[in-house]
Amino acid sequence: MSLRSPPLAAPARLWLQEALSAAGLPADAGPDALAMQAEGRAMRDTLAADLATLPGLQTILALGPDEAPRPGGEAPPAAVSSLARLRGAAARHDAVWAIAPECGGELLAWAEAVAAAGRARWIGPRPEAIRRASSKGLTLAAWAAAGLETPAPDQAAADAPWIVKPEDGAGGLLTHRHPGRAAAEAEAARRRAAGEAVRVEPWIAGEALSFSLRVPPDGGAPELLACNRQRLHWRAADGLAVAELGPVDSGALDADPRRPAWAAWAARAVAALPGLAGFVGIDAVLSPQRGLVGLELNPRLTSAYVGLPPARRRALLRAVLADFGLGPDAPAGARPPVSEGAAC
Repeated sequence: MSLRSPPLAAPARLWLQEALSAAGLPADAGPDALAMQAEGRAMRDTLAADLATLPGLQTILALGPDEAPRPGGEAPPAAVSSLARLRGAAARHDAVWAIAPECGGELLAWAEAVAAAGRARWIGPRPEAIRRASSKGLTLAAWAAAGLETPAPDQAAADAPWIVKPEDGAGGLLTHRHPGRAAAEAEAARRRAAGEAVRVEPWIAGEALSFSLRVPPDGGAPELLACNRQRLHWRAADGLAVAELGPVDSGALDADPRRPAWAAWAARAVAALPGLAGFVGIDAVLSPQRGLVGLELNPRLTSAYVGLPPARRRALLRAVLADFGLGPDAPAGARPPVSEGAAC
């Protein structure tokens, strides 16, 4: 990957696109889709408002078909896919900040499209890091190889609770808990027969946490930004225990005396997945027996950002942008890494 990139003249033009907001939803969208769109739009709008406070940066927002015009927003072109829209934007902007789910390879496809366009800086991980992080199996294997605790099937009893979850990352969506491994394997077999990639894992009891990190693109030490508490609930539906994630308590555990140990753990988790950069979120469980057990990594902005105090968000944002040679704190003549395939 080339490290050469010409300095960006002020104001740099940054394209901001969030997947579910930009694409819109069908009229018959269900409650899960509507909730995910609302979460995505909250991240997008909070980030856009924070970007607007920074000098030397012009943010252009990808609006959806159901949104009214607004200053700084761009309406969607007719009959153009979200990927094609992003590709076109990458060819005429200086930088791209995208928020998209890992599910179905969407975030990876977006990163590859920006790299192929060869102009804009991608504010986020390299494509190969997104590919690994989008797979829970690859992520957990890398963490286990690094000596981190993971939900290892060989460490759980068959008659203890087990869960079935998507392989490619969707938070708590489509995650079900069963009283034993046999029932979980039976559900997994049905879902795989229907073409879905799923994982069967032992249920880890404990406190659900997430960590928000800033990862420099040059391989520097990651910074633990916030220690968050996750609200996980289970509801009965069709004979299953279905996971529901509530609002994240952003920064709720920042004053915990275990924070230095958590920061060291998170740094090891990041180091096990080379190529990460920008904002990164890690989900884990604090088990009374095993300590921190890693579950998954989100190679993008997460909803925890929304709940942080505005002044803190903006300070963190300035640091992330500076890592990529953008914003008021970027070193003069900064030449940060650019996406693979970008023009030199």
